[in-house]
Amino acid sequence: MSPNLSEHLSELRLRWLALSRNVRRSVVGAVILVAGLGVFAWAHRDPVERAVARGDLRAARTELRQRQVAEQGARSYDAGRIAEAQGSFRAAAASYVAATRQGDERGLSRLIEMTRDPSCPARSAAAVALAKVHDERSVRALKELRRARFADERKKSRRHPACDSRRVARDALKRARKV
Repeated sequence: MSPNLSEHLSELRLRWLALSRNVRRSVVGAVILVAGLGVFAWAHRDPVERAVARGDLRAARTELRQRQVAEQGARSYDAGRIAEAQGSFRAAAASYVAATRQGDERGLSRLIEMTRDPSCPARSAAAVALAKVHDERSVRALKELRRARFADERKKSRRHPACDSRRVARDALKRARKV
Protein backbone atom coordinates (compact mmCIF):
# COMPACT_ATOMS: atom_id res chain seq x y z
CA MET A 1 0.00 0.00 0.00
CA SER A 2 1.30 3.42 -0.79
CA PRO A 3 2.03 5.68 2.17
CA ASN A 4 -0.42 8.26 0.86
CA LEU A 5 -3.29 5.78 0.68
CA SER A 6 -2.43 4.39 4.07
CA GLU A 7 -2.60 7.87 5.57
CA HIS A 8 -6.01 8.49 4.03
CA LEU A 9 -7.38 5.22 5.34
CA SER A 10 -6.05 5.98 8.83
CA GLU A 11 -7.66 9.40 8.71
CA LEU A 12 -11.00 7.91 7.58
CA ARG A 13 -10.80 5.33 10.35
CA LEU A 14 -10.18 8.03 12.95
CA ARG A 15 -13.08 10.12 11.64
CA TRP A 16 -15.34 7.06 11.67
CA LEU A 17 -14.43 6.28 15.27
CA ALA A 18 -14.94 9.94 16.20
CA LEU A 19 -18.61 9.64 15.23
CA SER A 20 -21.06 8.64 17.95
CA ARG A 21 -22.31 5.08 18.08
CA ASN A 22 -25.85 6.12 16.98
CA VAL A 23 -24.53 7.99 13.95
CA ARG A 24 -22.39 5.02 12.90
CA ARG A 25 -25.40 2.70 13.24
CA SER A 26 -27.52 5.06 11.15
CA VAL A 27 -24.89 5.19 8.42
CA VAL A 28 -24.55 1.40 8.37
CA GLY A 29 -28.36 1.06 8.25
CA ALA A 30 -28.60 3.53 5.37
CA VAL A 31 -25.92 1.64 3.41
CA ILE A 32 -27.76 -1.65 3.98
CA LEU A 33 -31.08 -0.07 2.94
CA VAL A 34 -29.62 1.36 -0.27
CA ALA A 35 -27.98 -1.98 -1.09
CA GLY A 36 -31.25 -3.82 -0.41
CA LEU A 37 -33.21 -1.46 -2.63
CA GLY A 38 -30.65 -1.93 -5.38
CA VAL A 39 -30.94 -5.72 -5.17
CA PHE A 40 -34.74 -5.47 -5.11
CA ALA A 41 -34.78 -3.21 -8.20
CA TRP A 42 -32.38 -5.51 -10.02
CA ALA A 43 -34.42 -8.62 -9.18
CA HIS A 44 -37.75 -7.02 -10.10
CA ARG A 45 -36.81 -5.32 -13.33
CA ASP A 46 -39.05 -5.62 -16.36
CA PRO A 47 -40.16 -9.25 -16.91
CA VAL A 48 -39.66 -8.94 -20.68
CA GLU A 49 -36.07 -7.80 -20.12
CA ARG A 50 -35.45 -10.67 -17.69
CA ALA A 51 -36.76 -13.20 -20.22
CA VAL A 52 -34.64 -11.74 -23.03
CA ALA A 53 -31.57 -11.72 -20.77
CA ARG A 54 -31.92 -15.42 -20.08
CA GLY A 55 -32.60 -16.12 -23.79
CA ASP A 56 -36.24 -17.20 -23.38
CA LEU A 57 -37.92 -15.37 -26.26
CA ARG A 58 -41.16 -17.33 -25.93
CA ALA A 59 -41.57 -16.12 -22.35
CA ALA A 60 -40.70 -12.57 -23.46
CA ARG A 61 -43.48 -12.63 -26.07
CA THR A 62 -45.93 -14.04 -23.52
CA GLU A 63 -45.06 -11.33 -21.00
CA LEU A 64 -45.50 -8.67 -23.67
CA ARG A 65 -48.94 -10.00 -24.64
CA GLN A 66 -50.02 -10.09 -21.00
CA ARG A 67 -48.90 -6.50 -20.53
CA GLN A 68 -50.82 -5.38 -23.64
CA VAL A 69 -53.99 -7.11 -22.41
CA ALA A 70 -53.62 -5.48 -19.00
CA GLU A 71 -53.22 -2.09 -20.65
CA GLN A 72 -56.35 -2.75 -22.73
CA GLY A 73 -58.23 -3.57 -19.53
CA ALA A 74 -57.14 -0.31 -17.95
CA ARG A 75 -58.20 1.62 -21.07
CA SER A 76 -61.59 -0.10 -21.06
CA TYR A 77 -62.08 0.74 -17.39
CA ASP A 78 -61.14 4.38 -17.99
CA ALA A 79 -63.57 4.57 -20.92
CA GLY A 80 -66.28 3.18 -18.64
CA ARG A 81 -65.60 5.82 -15.99
CA ILE A 82 -65.93 8.57 -18.60
CA ALA A 83 -69.16 7.10 -19.99
CA GLU A 84 -70.58 6.74 -16.48
CA ALA A 85 -69.73 10.35 -15.66
CA GLN A 86 -71.60 11.39 -18.82
CA GLY A 87 -74.65 9.38 -17.76
CA SER A 88 -74.21 6.73 -20.47
CA PHE A 89 -74.72 3.83 -18.10
CA ARG A 90 -75.09 1.09 -20.73
CA ALA A 91 -71.87 2.10 -22.45
CA ALA A 92 -70.14 2.31 -19.07
CA ALA A 93 -71.35 -1.14 -18.07
CA ALA A 94 -70.17 -2.60 -21.39
CA SER A 95 -66.74 -1.05 -20.86
CA TYR A 96 -66.57 -2.44 -17.33
CA VAL A 97 -67.43 -5.92 -18.59
CA ALA A 98 -64.68 -5.61 -21.22
CA ALA A 99 -62.22 -4.45 -18.58
CA THR A 100 -63.12 -7.40 -16.36
CA ARG A 101 -62.65 -9.86 -19.20
CA GLN A 102 -59.28 -8.27 -19.96
CA GLY A 103 -58.14 -8.87 -16.39
CA ASP A 104 -58.86 -5.52 -14.72
CA GLU A 105 -60.82 -6.42 -11.58
CA ARG A 106 -61.78 -2.78 -11.09
CA GLY A 107 -64.40 -3.29 -13.81
CA LEU A 108 -66.27 -5.89 -11.75
CA SER A 109 -65.93 -3.83 -8.59
CA ARG A 110 -67.36 -0.78 -10.35
CA LEU A 111 -70.30 -2.80 -11.73
CA ILE A 112 -71.08 -4.02 -8.22
CA GLU A 113 -70.92 -0.45 -6.94
CA MET A 114 -73.29 0.64 -9.71
CA THR A 115 -75.94 -1.76 -8.34
CA ARG A 116 -76.13 0.57 -5.31
CA ASP A 117 -76.33 3.77 -7.36
CA PRO A 118 -79.23 6.11 -6.58
CA SER A 119 -80.13 6.18 -10.30
CA CYS A 120 -82.36 3.36 -11.52
CA PRO A 121 -80.91 3.38 -15.08
CA ALA A 122 -77.40 2.92 -13.62
CA ARG A 123 -78.53 -0.01 -11.46
CA SER A 124 -80.38 -1.60 -14.37
CA ALA A 125 -77.40 -1.29 -16.73
CA ALA A 126 -75.15 -2.81 -14.06
CA ALA A 127 -77.56 -5.71 -13.54
CA VAL A 128 -77.68 -6.53 -17.26
CA ALA A 129 -73.87 -6.38 -17.44
CA LEU A 130 -73.37 -8.50 -14.31
CA ALA A 131 -75.39 -11.30 -15.93
CA LYS A 132 -72.60 -11.52 -18.52
CA VAL A 133 -69.86 -11.77 -15.88
CA HIS A 134 -69.81 -15.29 -14.54
CA ASP A 135 -68.48 -14.64 -11.08
CA GLU A 136 -69.83 -15.44 -7.65
CA ARG A 137 -69.53 -11.77 -6.60
CA SER A 138 -71.74 -10.70 -9.50
CA VAL A 139 -74.43 -13.22 -8.54
CA ARG A 140 -74.30 -12.00 -4.94
CA ALA A 141 -74.64 -8.37 -6.08
CA LEU A 142 -77.62 -9.29 -8.28
CA LYS A 143 -79.31 -11.04 -5.36
CA GLU A 144 -78.77 -7.98 -3.16
CA LEU A 145 -80.18 -5.72 -5.87
CA ARG A 146 -83.19 -7.99 -6.27
CA ARG A 147 -83.99 -7.57 -2.54
CA ALA A 148 -83.15 -3.86 -2.27
CA ARG A 149 -85.67 -1.02 -2.24
CA PHE A 150 -84.94 2.35 -3.80
CA ALA A 151 -86.87 5.60 -3.77
CA ASP A 152 -86.88 6.00 -7.55
CA GLU A 153 -88.34 2.57 -8.35
CA ARG A 154 -91.53 2.50 -10.37
CA LYS A 155 -91.66 6.29 -10.68
CA LYS A 156 -92.57 7.47 -14.13
CA SER A 157 -90.65 10.36 -15.58
CA ARG A 158 -90.27 11.68 -19.09
CA ARG A 159 -86.75 10.39 -19.36
CA HIS A 160 -87.13 6.98 -17.67
CA PRO A 161 -90.67 5.66 -17.63
CA ALA A 162 -91.24 3.08 -14.90
CA CYS A 163 -87.70 1.93 -14.18
CA ASP A 164 -87.55 -1.26 -12.14
CA SER A 165 -84.01 -2.37 -11.33
CA ARG A 166 -85.29 -5.15 -9.05
CA ARG A 167 -87.08 -6.78 -12.00
CA VAL A 168 -83.99 -6.31 -14.18
CA ALA A 169 -81.87 -7.96 -11.46
CA ARG A 170 -84.30 -10.87 -11.24
CA ASP A 171 -84.15 -11.37 -15.03
CA ALA A 172 -80.36 -11.05 -14.99
CA LEU A 173 -80.12 -13.74 -12.31
CA LYS A 174 -82.16 -16.07 -14.50
CA ARG A 175 -79.83 -15.42 -17.45
CA ALA A 176 -76.74 -15.85 -15.28
CA ARG A 177 -77.95 -19.23 -14.01
CA LYS A 178 -78.68 -20.56 -17.51
CA VAL A 179 -75.05 -20.27 -18.52
